[in-house]
Amino acid sequence: MEVEKYSQQVRIKFPARINVSIQLDGDLKNQILHLNRLICSEGFGEIDFNSSLPQIPHATLLMGEVRSRSEYESLLLACADFASDQQQFPYSISLPYLRSPSKKFVFVDTLPEEKFYDFRRLTDQYVGAYIECDFYGGPDNGSHITIGYSNIPFQKIQLLKDETSVTQGTARNIQICLTGRRGSCTDLLEEYSLNESVDPWTSSV
Repeated sequence: MEVEKYSQQVRIKFPARINVSIQLDGDLKNQILHLNRLICSEGFGEIDFNSSLPQIPHATLLMGEVRSRSEYESLLLACADFASDQQQFPYSISLPYLRSPSKKFVFVDTLPEEKFYDFRRLTDQYVGAYIECDFYGGPDNGSHITIGYSNIPFQKIQLLKDETSVTQGTARNIQICLTGRRGSCTDLLEEYSLNESVDPWTSSV
């Protein structure tokens, strides 16, 4: 398995904030891009998946600080091992909602919640020694997809719900990205494919 595919194309300054996440693809990714475009059209473009320098939609597994190049290289090896040991699995998303208490972040949850809790904790068993997770990026947090951010409580949440038609996806790849403001992913560093056989634990999702 190729461990470093993209990292040499991106300048990484250590310590670096890193996000390990499930990569979105297919119809579900297109759905998230559409919802984000609606939020940005209202003038709230701090998180923008459709710009000339787009941020990367994702479902976080771990997020935090990697202190050195050697720890980063160890993290990549661990992520490669983790991906090779895991099966792809289907999942679904909730309707969009405003995250309390600020109601400025617009989220969709990844479901089933218990599957994602288990998957985050398993990720941590493989790679947790090489990343110091922050408060929101630890293995005991629930997973979600951030679809936008507004500097005031977003008023058109019902429009986003009405525009949500695709709610099913498949976790096929793990990606490692640099982390920017608001927990966004700014640069793809590496990606690793999960095994193609679908995990029967969630085959009924």
